[in-house]
Amino acid sequence: MVILVSTALSAAWLLTATNVHSATRLMFTALALAGWGAVLAVWSRDGGLPTKLCWGAGLVLLTVAVARTPIGSRDIWSYVMQGRIVTVHHASPYRVRPARFPDDAFLHLTSLGWSHARSPYGPLFTAIEAGGSWLAGASVVANRLVHQVLAAVSVAGLALLHERRRGDGGSVAFLLMSPVALAVVNGGHNDLLVGALIAGAVLLMEERRHVLAGVVLAAGVLIKIVALLPAAVAVLWVWRRHGGRAAAGVGATLGAVTVAAYGLAGGMSTLRIVLNSGARTSRASLWQLVGATGVGDDLHQVSKLWALGGAVLVVVLTGLALWRWWGAGTPRPLVVASVLAFLVSWPFVMPWYVGWGLPAAGGDPRELPSTWIAIFGSGLLLAYVVRPGQPPTGVNAIVSAVAVPASLVVMVVVAVARRRSAWRPSPAV
Repeated sequence: MVILVSTALSAAWLLTATNVHSATRLMFTALALAGWGAVLAVWSRDGGLPTKLCWGAGLVLLTVAVARTPIGSRDIWSYVMQGRIVTVHHASPYRVRPARFPDDAFLHLTSLGWSHARSPYGPLFTAIEAGGSWLAGASVVANRLVHQVLAAVSVAGLALLHERRRGDGGSVAFLLMSPVALAVVNGGHNDLLVGALIAGAVLLMEERRHVLAGVVLAAGVLIKIVALLPAAVAVLWVWRRHGGRAAAGVGATLGAVTVAAYGLAGGMSTLRIVLNSGARTSRASLWQLVGATGVGDDLHQVSKLWALGGAVLVVVLTGLALWRWWGAGTPRPLVVASVLAFLVSWPFVMPWYVGWGLPAAGGDPRELPSTWIAIFGSGLLLAYVVRPGQPPTGVNAIVSAVAVPASLVVMVVVAVARRRSAWRPSPAV
């Protein structure tokens, strides 16, 4: 019954998201997250969920997410325009901005910021954008479906792999019934594809297929360069677990494929464009708390300092994760924890960034990093009920300010509770 109720709540959230007041939308989002949490709580208590029912619910929700026009972010149209720059206008999105083509029928769908920006994505995703644009032609619906279906297939494929390894519906429910994942699918974001490649590499490392794991990791990096962080952590785990030769196999393959692809795409000039995404701060970032205290009222002037502070914090938190899960039998908790370290620390974070770690977390949702990323992703989703670029008001402004800090508090509470439940006093003698 709880699976059916959760499915109904998430479907209602997806279907009514743009037709109701923002406060009502917040309520629907909270109910969808609560329903998902109830499913996972039942799974954790009972030790299993009916696999077929989870698949049915998940596929229904994925279908609704794909059929629905994007609810929040309009990034999907920047993907389309960057692809059309290649296939229609025969130029490079690393050198030419979409605004260069004012007569393109898709330019008006692209947000103003992306209209005047060059592509921040790697050459593999540029090829995907171009291929999707070529296949979809001038159809608005087909162009958005290319990216929404790609995101849906990415997360469903990993759910299938995890389900076959685990033998129950827990991983399926964790991934396919997640409002966080459904929001990424609906927006057509490439982050679940990145996460699926990272998770696939983790599975390959567990099977000691190190060279192929390096190729898959490189594919993730060639979509979004931030995948280098979990890739580096995974290589360290291979070195710790299987020795320097195995780690060299992963690292050398990763490096060679990445360098070769960027060389073909334009070399260092293209890499500099990808890296130079600008110093920005999102409204749900913890660094906004610094601004709220009155320190650095001119956010533009301090954004670079915040980026430096974020980088230092990423390194510190990733180091703590290495210390905690260094001896784990799988790189999965380390990889998920490294993604979470970035999400917590970086000044510019969006809800769909959770897609980098969610597919790997589905390998064992009971692991602490998996639980943490689900909680943090839920906080980000609540913080962005009002789409990026639109200032939240009323109750949404309050939730936007407190959702992420509150999620961190919940993460600490969960960690402490698990530590206490794992401790048992010795019997009296």
